[in-house]
Amino acid sequence: MDDLQTVLAHIRRLLEAGLTANGHGFRLPIMASVDREGKPSARALILRHVDFEAREVRLHTDSRTRKVEEIGAYPYVMLVFNDQVANVQVQLKGCASLHQDDVYAEDAWTGASRSSRRAYLTEAGPGSSIKYPASGLPADVAAIVPDEARLRQGRHHFTAIRICFDEIEWLLLDGSENRRVAFRFEADSGWVGNWCVP
Repeated sequence: MDDLQTVLAHIRRLLEAGLTANGHGFRLPIMASVDREGKPSARALILRHVDFEAREVRLHTDSRTRKVEEIGAYPYVMLVFNDQVANVQVQLKGCASLHQDDVYAEDAWTGASRSSRRAYLTEAGPGSSIKYPASGLPADVAAIVPDEARLRQGRHHFTAIRICFDEIEWLLLDGSENRRVAFRFEADSGWVGNWCVP
């Protein structure tokens, strides 16, 4: 790939494939943020929505997680996507906003699968200490996906993370033909790319 517009189209296709193809390398990006001590904090999340034209990515999380606190204090984050089959890595950088009690969050909640929404019924927040290995789910839902009324009881723990990205870095590792591009979004001209040494 030797054309910047071709690279942008390639990035878009990979992100969109990550939404629908289980096992795709872009399905589970790593989101990096900064913790309260100024140290890096990273974790894998499931990609839930991509709107490349709007420069938007959406992820879901439990409102009791550290990442919610971190984004609330410092909203600039990075997402790292890696497809080992295609030997492509993409980094997206941008500002994240947290949505819990608004239309955006409600739309994300209703659009999520019932099995995904069941995770928000845990009695303690993710990362809480427990005495023995367990899912943290209450006994009545531990082995089933409950009805909508029961799922709704976990709604207050649900947070949609909306990331508006304004920087993209693409790296293709292809033996002797490695390629790297850094893109920055500019309001008056759109995506502006520069080739970089891989």
